[in-house]
Amino acid sequence: MSKVPIIFSGITKNDRSAAYKYILEELGGEKLLRKPSLRDLTVTGIVFHVLGLPGLFRYTSIAKLTYKVYKKRRSLTEKYVEFVREAEKKGIKEVYFNFGLVELYHARRDAALLRLIEGAYEATPQLLLQLYIIAVHTQYNTSWFTYLSVLVSFMSIVFSMTSYIYEQRLAAYDKANMSIFHSVINIVIKLFMSISRITSFVLAATYSSFLVIGIVIGHWLSCLIYLFCIDTHFYGGFLWTESFFKIICSFTLVITYMNIIDGDSVIRWVGYHSFVFLQNIAMLLLWYANNHTDLLRIDWFSVLMLCLVIGGMVMGSLLSVIYYRYLHPNKENIDSQLIPTVLDELLEKYRPDARKTFISRTPHGISNFTLKLFKHQNLFSKLF
Repeated sequence: MSKVPIIFSGITKNDRSAAYKYILEELGGEKLLRKPSLRDLTVTGIVFHVLGLPGLFRYTSIAKLTYKVYKKRRSLTEKYVEFVREAEKKGIKEVYFNFGLVELYHARRDAALLRLIEGAYEATPQLLLQLYIIAVHTQYNTSWFTYLSVLVSFMSIVFSMTSYIYEQRLAAYDKANMSIFHSVINIVIKLFMSISRITSFVLAATYSSFLVIGIVIGHWLSCLIYLFCIDTHFYGGFLWTESFFKIICSFTLVITYMNIIDGDSVIRWVGYHSFVFLQNIAMLLLWYANNHTDLLRIDWFSVLMLCLVIGGMVMGSLLSVIYYRYLHPNKENIDSQLIPTVLDELLEKYRPDARKTFISRTPHGISNFTLKLFKHQNLFSKLF
């Protein structure tokens, strides 16, 4: 480790004030420090949403931001590009964001969330209806196109679940990115979990459609009550937008698990999947009791349903434990306490003059407070 004084040292009141002054006056960060608000919603965005085309609006925005990032990368100095690449290799995403990727990654995360919501509100009911028709009307010959449609709907649901997790981690500066390996494991986990959940609903629908409606409403209300009991800040604390988003998320939780708040999620994960597992078992038993006069006589179809419902949940849970215990991307995170030291060494290597300027303009050195600003704002590139 470098023995030179660390720029990003401990925070003090004077240091915070000096850091703010330096950023606002010298680096022109006043506009960048403003928090997003509802005023940022453009007329075009409102029109697209009113017309029911939020997806098109999101992907158009992503295309524009991608081109903006491409232009910005071409305008950066080679020295800054090297600085960013080396910081990224060391696991520091903060400076990598300053290619202009913050807005792009957030837009991609929002689009992934829309895909997840679409999967819960449209693709899943469509898939359940298709499977119900196939299961009930066995006397009709089902075309290959119907089975293809079922497969596409099912995979789109699984993909939307995994895509949201991937984009959410990509947009978070303090979380390690998912690799292709991590994504494949998540797809397999969601595949097993979704097979169990969807099969249970189809079996319950053959027993009673009102039973399915009751379970969905009960699960939705339970999740809604839970979300209103915890402290969330999806939209900066705005009451009506926060409440509406909780209503949307609580219905999505009927189909798949979402980590709503940061922090240790083990208890929430275990509680949610235990609740879902009990529901799946109850739906399976009701179907079995309704379709078998002799409960001790088990046919091959019952065994298959048993494997899909219970086996899918068990395999998904087992893979999840292995993934979160041994393979989770956060295992690769750099120790947050080392980030100031590593950034200090990189600045000393690539821009020693800027480093000296920092030290001379701030009595106590620029602190972790400023580092937090750099995590969100496009300021590092101004030093190069």
